[in-house]
Amino acid sequence: MGDTDFYMQQIEFLEFRLEDAKNREMQQKAMYESMIKSLTHETSNSDNNEMLLKMQQEHKLNHESLEYEYKEKINTLQQSLNEFENQQESLKLEISSQKSYFERKVSFLDLEIKTKHSQLIEKDLKLSSLESFISQKDKEIKSLYKNIEDQSSTHSEELLKLHSESNTKLETLKSIYDTEKHVLQSHISRLELEKSSNSAKDHLSDIVLGIENSSSRLDELTKSIEKIRSDCLEAFTHIIKNTETNINTISGLPLKDRLDLTEKMLLHFSFTQDNFHKIKKTVNSLRKVLDKKEEKEKVLKEAIQKKNEEIDRLQRALSIAAEKTKGRNEKLIEDLFNKETEIITLKKIIGELKQGDGKNKPPAWVPQRKRARTMSAHSSPFKFLDKIQVSPLDLTSIKTFYSPKEIKEPITQTTVLSDKNVEIYKKKNNELKLNLGKMKNQRDKAKNLSEKLLLELKQRKLDLAILQENFAEQKHNFYSQVKGLTCCLAKICNSHLLPKILKQDLKNILDSFCQMFN
Repeated sequence: MGDTDFYMQQIEFLEFRLEDAKNREMQQKAMYESMIKSLTHETSNSDNNEMLLKMQQEHKLNHESLEYEYKEKINTLQQSLNEFENQQESLKLEISSQKSYFERKVSFLDLEIKTKHSQLIEKDLKLSSLESFISQKDKEIKSLYKNIEDQSSTHSEELLKLHSESNTKLETLKSIYDTEKHVLQSHISRLELEKSSNSAKDHLSDIVLGIENSSSRLDELTKSIEKIRSDCLEAFTHIIKNTETNINTISGLPLKDRLDLTEKMLLHFSFTQDNFHKIKKTVNSLRKVLDKKEEKEKVLKEAIQKKNEEIDRLQRALSIAAEKTKGRNEKLIEDLFNKETEIITLKKIIGELKQGDGKNKPPAWVPQRKRARTMSAHSSPFKFLDKIQVSPLDLTSIKTFYSPKEIKEPITQTTVLSDKNVEIYKKKNNELKLNLGKMKNQRDKAKNLSEKLLLELKQRKLDLAILQENFAEQKHNFYSQVKGLTCCLAKICNSHLLPKILKQDLKNILDSFCQMFN
């Protein structure tokens, strides 16, 4: 762009010089005309000839000078034109290369857009298939719900009957459970008493061991005191003997030796007094320890007497509670036996009634696919409701009161069939619940897949939008560059210094640019 501005300035300067030259030519023409007019007047031929010669010489000189000046200018203009032609060729090459580059980019972007469109179509097809799959699963779930509702409506009456029967049986079982609970509580209290008595015995044994250990320690202390006493007596006797011998020897010695011996005796006596005081202190401390031990022995003996009295009381209470529990256990066993006999009789009556109505016939063989449609699995009279909360019975306590060999429930055909029907109904209900759970899981998975595909579609659409924006920016930049080039070429074409051939070529180039880029 800097070179083009420089050349444009040169062209404008040359145009200004051309206008000056044209003005000079006009002035010279005017001079020639005035000279011709003056020559037409009546003058002497010699003067006119001289004037003509002078004017011709001046005109030749001016013409030569102008030719010389304009030759340089023409050469510079030709050089500039050659440079412009070279620049034009280089620009053409650049434009062709950029055009090919942009055509390649456009083709590449077109391919990407086509691939994205194909991917979008595939994703739309997948979404439609998933939506159809979800709708099918929803229909299947609705049909399963309808089947469950139909089955629940058909079995409502039977459930009411079973509810009434189960309530009566639960009341009887609750009464039995309460009685057993009281018995177990009494049994637990008895065990706790036994445990407390055992713990008291253990505590007493520990106390006795402590007393024995303390007595052994006291014996050791008494022995050590006796040893100390014997040592002290021996020391005193030895000192007395030494003093007697020293006194006998001192009487025969001189005064100086007597004084030295008395000093030594006094020092030894002071040392023995210190030892004696220390021994007294140890004896007093040992006496205090003995007094404390005797007091502890008295306290422990009193605690042992109290624990013995408590153990006697607990043993008496346990014997009384055992006698009472024996009577209660006998009564409970009798009540349980009576209740079980009543239940057996009721079951027999129900079986006879069903046989009379023809409901207890053995079921005909049906293939597994059609068994789900039959109602034999739902006609059991012994189905407990899920909402009723029954506290579980501890049968371990019952087994302690009576053996199962004494009472055996007679297994009839009615009870077996009812249990089988209940099990079949429960199995079918569980299978339906499992199928429902599987269908719900499949529906959730399909929803998750659809959400993932939607997110992928949104991301692909965003990528497409970004690519389109980048392409639009590149296109805008390219068009701005082309506009700048066309403006430069238009300015060059409008210059007066260029020959007509170059102007026509430049106009053809501009027309081709306009056709290519609209």
